[in-house]
Formats: sequence, C-alpha cells, structure tokens
Amino acid sequence: MRLTIVLIVSLFSGLILAQEDDNASGTQSCDACEVSEKLKAMETRLIDTDNRLMDTDNRLKDTDNRLKDTDNRLKDTDNRLKDIDNRLKDTDNRLMDTDNRLKDTDNRLMDTDNRLKDTDNRLKDIDNRLKDTDNRLKDTDNRLMDTDNRLKDTDNRLKDTENRLKDTDNRLKDTDNRLKDTDNRLMDTNNRLKDTENRLKDTDNRLKDTENRLKDTENRLKDTDNRLMNTENRLMDTENRLKDTDNRLKDTENRLKDTENRLKDTDNRLMNTENRLMDTENRLKDTENRLKESENQILELNNKEKKTVVFSAATGGGENTIGPFNTDTTLIYRTLITNIGAAYSPFTGIFVAPVPGVYYFTIFFHVGRDHGAHLRLYKNNELIILTHDFPATYDRADNGGNAVFLQLVQGDQVYVRLLAKTHVWGTDHHTTFSGFLVTEM
Repeated sequence: MRLTIVLIVSLFSGLILAQEDDNASGTQSCDACEVSEKLKAMETRLIDTDNRLMDTDNRLKDTDNRLKDTDNRLKDTDNRLKDIDNRLKDTDNRLMDTDNRLKDTDNRLMDTDNRLKDTDNRLKDIDNRLKDTDNRLKDTDNRLMDTDNRLKDTDNRLKDTENRLKDTDNRLKDTDNRLKDTDNRLMDTNNRLKDTENRLKDTDNRLKDTENRLKDTENRLKDTDNRLMNTENRLMDTENRLKDTDNRLKDTENRLKDTENRLKDTDNRLMNTENRLMDTENRLKDTENRLKESENQILELNNKEKKTVVFSAATGGGENTIGPFNTDTTLIYRTLITNIGAAYSPFTGIFVAPVPGVYYFTIFFHVGRDHGAHLRLYKNNELIILTHDFPATYDRADNGGNAVFLQLVQGDQVYVRLLAKTHVWGTDHHTTFSGFLVTEM
C-alpha cells in the first residue's frame, strides 16, 4: 500500500515538473506544490496508521495470554473443589458405618435388659412362694419371724439399690444420647472416629458388665430355688432352717455390699462419661470454627469464578434451515464456541445471569430469500431488540444482526425467539448468539 502511494507521488511530481517546463506559469507551479504537500501528508498518516495497528495487535496478544491464564486458574479451582467433594463423601460413608455399629450395640443392650426383666419376674414369683412358706412358719418360731423381717428389710435395701441402678442407667442413656447428637455434628473425621471407637469399647464393657449381672442374677435364681427347698425342709426341722436363714442373711449382706460397690463403679463411669462429653463439645466448637473457615474459603473461590462471564454459540444444524415453525420458538444455539462461567445452556438456549452487572449481547443471522427472518432478543419476558429480513426474489441470501448493553440482576434470563413462519440458516459459523459481563454492579 505504501509503495503504491510513493509511486503515485512520484508520478504526480513528474507531471508537475513537466507542466512547469512546458507552461512556465507561476500559478500552475503553486498548485503542483500544494498537491505534493498533500501527498506527503497522506504518506505520514499512513505510516502512523500502520504503527497504531501494530500496537493494537500487541495489545490483543497480551489479552489472549491473560485469558489463557484465567482459564488455567479456573480449571485448577474446579479440580480442588472435586477433591473436597470426594473427601466429604468418604467421611459420610465412614460415619454411616460407625452409626450402624452403634445401632447393633444398642440392640444387644436391649436384648440383655429384656433378659434381666424376665429374671426379675422369676425372682418375684419365687419371693411370693417364700412369703407363703413363711406364713406357715410364723406359728413355729418367733426367731424365724425376726429373721424374715430382717430379710424383708434387706430386700427393701436391695430394691432401693436397684432403683438407684436404674436411675444411673437412665442417666447413662441420656448421656449416651447427648454423645450421639454431639458426634453427629462433628466434621473432623479422624478424631471423630477415634472417639466413636472409644465409645464402642465402653459400650462393649457395659455389655460385659450387664452379662455378668445376668449371670449373677441367674446364680441368685438358683440360690433362691435352693432356699425354697431348704425352707420346705425347715418345716420339719426348725433349728436347721434358722441356721440356713442366718447363712442366707449373711449372703444377702454380701450381695448388698457387692451392689453398693457396683453403684460406686457406675458413678465413676458416669463422671468419666460427662468429662468425655465436655471434651467432645469443646472439640465440636473447634471443628465448627474450622468448618466456617473452609466455607468462607469456598465462597471466596466461587466469587472468583463468577467474575468472568463470556459465551458465544452458533445454532449448528449441518447447513440446513431452522424453521419455519407454526409458532414463535426459542432458538437454541447448540454449538458452543466459548462458555466461560457456564452461564449459557446449549440445551435450552437461555443465558442466566450469575452475578448482577452490565452485560453486552449480540445476535447475527444468515437467511435465504424464501421465508425471511425475524429474531427477537428477550430479557425475561421483555422484548429488548430485534432484527429481521423480508423475503425477496431479487437476491439469494442476506445477513443481519443487532447488539445491546443490558443491566441484569442475578437470575435474569436472556434468550432469542424465532418468529413463526420465518427461518435462519443453521451452521456452526453463520447464525450466532454472544455475550459477556462488562462490569459487576
């Protein structure tokens, strides 16, 4: 281009010199000088334009590099979020397995309690039989009555002790429930599993203790059967029965002492459980704080992702016409060219604003002459811009388009409608829908 202009300048200069030699006129010489100066000014402007184009190319290359870097950062963020999701799923599975183990342990405890209740009922039946036998022995010996009174007092003490044990068991159950609620709130996987395993060990120890109690109760049942037989034999021999009753009293007192020791042990276990509960609550607070920090970090990452929103898509269609249809139809641009931020759906043809701000949108179409084209761009249900071409017989095809700046809030929808009885040419290159976020509001 510059070489052509230089040649033109040279030709004009030669012509001007020739005219000066032929005419030798002062007026014509001045005109030639003016033409020469204008040509030089045009050459200077062309050189400046070339420099500005080179500078623009460099700026475009720098912009492309910055966009590539942004894409890489977004991919890295996606990978980190996927890793976090996988870790959370693994934690949930381990917690579900732990809960199942706790449920199985609770069922075993319930079965043991039912066995204890059945044993207690058998003991009550035996006690009733003993009362009948004692009534028969009242007339025989006053000493036996005194001994029975002492046995009743001892039984009352045993009942009181058993009530205390039941109350303690209820407190343990309440404490265990509080531990379960607290453990469900824990998000720190490793510490939570360790605590849960310790609870399982404690529960197993309780189950062993309960089974020992059941064995002791069964021994008591056997003892009581022997006592019944001895009592019936004592009807024949009062002195032997008195001795046997004294032995029973001593045995009952030993049992009472054993029960009191067990009660002390239960109280100690309750104190340990309450200390564990306090420790677990403190750990829960620490875990909740760490969870809040993680959520804040995830929100920051999400906000960073949403700052760049750019999309461009073509209709596709394998170089066939789209339409005409009998009714207005939302035009779906199925071929994605760019979709940074994933705000445009190639399945519905709708762009949904991810953040509030000002957006820029363009629509272009290519159409044949038979049916014409009529495209409308909508914001939600509001018509914003349109572009169209009427059918004609004097040309084969036409192109058209339009563009607009829109202020959107989060969730606003932007889409293009093809009017009834019109069509567009469907390829990966002609009919397009594009937009990008200019600035956040």
